[in-house]
Amino acid sequence: MAWSLLRVARAVLAVSPAIHIKPAFKLRNSFMPIQTSTSARERGFSLIELLIVVAIIGIIAAIAIPNLLASRRAANEASAISTIRSLVSAEITYSATRGQGDFAVLGELGAEGLIDPLLRGSDATSVTSSKSGYEFKTTVIPRDVGNNQVAFFVLSAVPFETAVGARTGTRRFGTDTPGAIFNDRENLGTHYETSTSLTDGTSAALNN
Repeated sequence: MAWSLLRVARAVLAVSPAIHIKPAFKLRNSFMPIQTSTSARERGFSLIELLIVVAIIGIIAAIAIPNLLASRRAANEASAISTIRSLVSAEITYSATRGQGDFAVLGELGAEGLIDPLLRGSDATSVTSSKSGYEFKTTVIPRDVGNNQVAFFVLSAVPFETAVGARTGTRRFGTDTPGAIFNDRENLGTHYETSTSLTDGTSAALNN
C-alpha cells in the first residue's frame, strides 16, 4: 500500500512541471557502478512525496475510524436487541417450569442454565450484567394473590459507556411481560424499571 501511495504522490507532483525537488536520499548499493537509469525504488523519495503520503494516510484514517466506531455501536445495539428477546423467552420458560408463575432475575436464570453464562452476573441474586457494550437489568415483581397482583418483569439494556465519543450504543432498550421492545435515544444511562417507563417521554416501540 505504501508503494501505491508513493506512486500517487509522484503523480501529483508530476502535474506541476515547475516543481523540481531533488530526492532527499537514494537507496543505492555503493559497491555497484552508478547507473544512468534507475528504478522508482532506487531513486528514493523527496520530502514533499513523503508528506503527501502522510496526508493521504491521515485523510483515510479520518474517514475510516468514525465509520468503524459507528459500525461497532450498531453491532452492539443489534446484540442488545437479540439478548433481550432471548431473556424474554428465558423468563417465560422459568415461569412455566420452575417459578410456579413467578419470574426470575438474571442470576436465577443463569443458575437454571436458561441464559448465556455471561449474563448471569456474579451470583444467583444478580439483577445486572454486561455483554457486548451494554448493561442489562431485570426488575421482577412476584405474584400477590391476596391483592390480585400478577407477577411481571421488566428487562432493560443501556449502553455501558454513554460519554460522547466513547459511547458503546446510541439507544437504550426495554421490554416487559407482553414482550414488545421499546427504545429511546435519551436517558441512555437510566434503566427502564417499570412498565409505564417504557412509553414515557421519547420512548417508542421498536419497528423491527
